[in-house]
Amino acid sequence: MKHRQAALMGALIVLTSLACGEERIVNGFATYGSGKLQGFVTSTDGSPVADVAVVASFGPDAFGHGVQTDTRGLYELEAVSHQPLDQSPFSDSLIQCRITVGQGLADTLVAVRFAPPGQVAVPVTVNLVVPSP
Repeated sequence: MKHRQAALMGALIVLTSLACGEERIVNGFATYGSGKLQGFVTSTDGSPVADVAVVASFGPDAFGHGVQTDTRGLYELEAVSHQPLDQSPFSDSLIQCRITVGQGLADTLVAVRFAPPGQVAVPVTVNLVVPSP
């Protein structure tokens, strides 16, 4: 009986350690974690800029996403990684992200930390100011 319990505990430990480093499969593609960006887009007079495109391009391969700001100028983006977080283009789960607003209204670089599967990514807040229309 003790041997069986020990074998079951050993199997549980192996499965737990494997799950910590494994990717998740989403729509047939392996994902290794996610990162989040959020913030507000305002004009130079402080008013919110609604319905403008905010695009985030992550890393040299520029995988990314785009969204429109809401009526408050808020944008929220979440990206998943199809690369392991301990391999290039990541450095310690960090990746450089280029955020652009509209057709060249704003452009900035920011480091985004990706969380492994099963953990919640902490959003990076980047507020952007664009020229008034």
